[in-house]
Amino acid sequence: HDEVDKFFNAHLTVRDDKNQIISVTPADIDTAHHLGGEEPRPIIVRFLRRTMKMSVLRARRQLKDKGIFLSDDLTKMNYKLLQQLKHNKNIAQSWSWDCKIHAVTKNASNAKIYRLHDALPPDEEIPVNS
Repeated sequence: HDEVDKFFNAHLTVRDDKNQIISVTPADIDTAHHLGGEEPRPIIVRFLRRTMKMSVLRARRQLKDKGIFLSDDLTKMNYKLLQQLKHNKNIAQSWSWDCKIHAVTKNASNAKIYRLHDALPPDEEIPVNS
């Protein structure tokens, strides 16, 4: 746990719901371990409190240009849905937040939450108002 909280504190400015800077401590982390055999090996972290998890995820944009990614641990089906939306020519952007998949179409300004039954092949039109 020490390495994980050191990483978060060295690379992220984590803020709470009141916009106060907070530190991630080993006491905030339930478990942390490497996954699979692929390189680089992803690390999964389980926080003791959901509020800390959400604070860390809010700060993830700070890592955008460093080649480091923080994301929810999605089910296989939600991961597939997110990948479909990311590769869809009609989607301007897509992301996961609190294990829900969000996307904005190129002809809309508001994000929509997509569910598994909304999944479409990458080249099909995605309805804006469904």
